[in-house]
Amino acid sequence: RNAHAQELYIAGQHAVLEKWVQETRSIKNIESIAPALFLNYAKGLSFQGNGDQVLEIFQRIESIFRDQGDNQHLANLLIAKGVLLNTMGKHEEAYQIGKDILQFLDQTPLDRFHDHPAQRLIGLSACQRGELTEGLEWLNKAADGVTAIHEQETDGRFAHELVQLHLDIGYYSRQNGDMYTTKTSYDEAVRIARQMSSHHGDLALAANNQAYALYLAGELKESWKKYALALEAIRASGWQGRIIYTLNGKGALLRDLGLLDEAEQEFEEALSNKNYAHSLAALGESYLGLADIARERGQFNKANALLREAAQAEKSSLKATKYLIHQAYIWLSMGQKELATGQLENAITALEQKAYSIDRSRA
Repeated sequence: RNAHAQELYIAGQHAVLEKWVQETRSIKNIESIAPALFLNYAKGLSFQGNGDQVLEIFQRIESIFRDQGDNQHLANLLIAKGVLLNTMGKHEEAYQIGKDILQFLDQTPLDRFHDHPAQRLIGLSACQRGELTEGLEWLNKAADGVTAIHEQETDGRFAHELVQLHLDIGYYSRQNGDMYTTKTSYDEAVRIARQMSSHHGDLALAANNQAYALYLAGELKESWKKYALALEAIRASGWQGRIIYTLNGKGALLRDLGLLDEAEQEFEEALSNKNYAHSLAALGESYLGLADIARERGQFNKANALLREAAQAEKSSLKATKYLIHQAYIWLSMGQKELATGQLENAITALEQKAYSIDRSRA
């Protein structure tokens, strides 16, 4: 089981890994006997929103790999730990772990394939700190390396990493205003993921992101098809933590088509999965979707209440830019143009202050 754990993780068989862990917990020192099993179990668990629990497992397993001199699995764990920290918003720690991994690889006789996940980690954490140019350079460097390896292999074992990199490049290219690269990157991610018959998780992520890009481009029919594909793949993989994103996307599409009842059902189903969420922002978007529907129905008190729930779910403030903008929409729908204008002016001020803070941090 220890030997096959990574194969099951890559295949998206997280339920099998969980079953194996439960069946072996009664064995004395089982983590020392089968650390790779618990490493891959924890990696799968991280997609269900259990970050703190996963870090505890990583901490225990890391010391085991170090004691056993298992540098291969240690590098794998450090990369997974950095990715998780980045997901949890600890971008500085993740960035430094990426740099440490590259230094560790320089001193260790390991397959240099580990360079590429470390480069990806550095790129992601840089992008999430607002350093998009640096981040995309690291991501493209990693993608070039993995593509070269993938094209030489016949078993497709590097396809998972390549899909993830195309998704990253697509997402941050959109943040950087480059929609052409976004579309081509997502298209390539879906193409590769469709060839991976056993990894539903990759297809779920790729199809969901492609659906959103199509939605932004106004190609709603194609967007709906890709959301349906993503939802099917998510349910097949058991990645409940990802389902909220897809349901939110479907809800937004239906809302924009004026199908408010159907949109409401999607957002409410998203919130029914909130215990699995690993992103507070995704929960906030569910509440904001419902707030928009209430506003369009003229239920302004309800819209304001849902706005407050969104901020609470995200552990944010109603003074955050996006909430000021949503509040302005509510005032405008109520015919209160002066109040709406005031909120938009507050939003502009908040954006200016954020830009100033970023400039100061770069100085």
